[in-house]
Amino acid sequence: MNWWANDCNQGHDCPARVAKIGRRDYAKEPCPPSPAPRYLKHLAKWVLICIAAAFSAILTLVATHA
Repeated sequence: MNWWANDCNQGHDCPARVAKIGRRDYAKEPCPPSPAPRYLKHLAKWVLICIAAAFSAILTLVATHA
């Protein structure tokens, strides 16, 4: 039986599927580092600053009206 015949009963291990003749797996370049962690850290810092400013404004309003 030829390896290209339609009645190949070897399934997943069929030589037609397994053969990698002439195929080379070259090393891929690593992906550049993502700037997302830096942006998230910057965003978290400013969110905390805004929360602190709002809290101090509330305390100031409460102190002046008391």
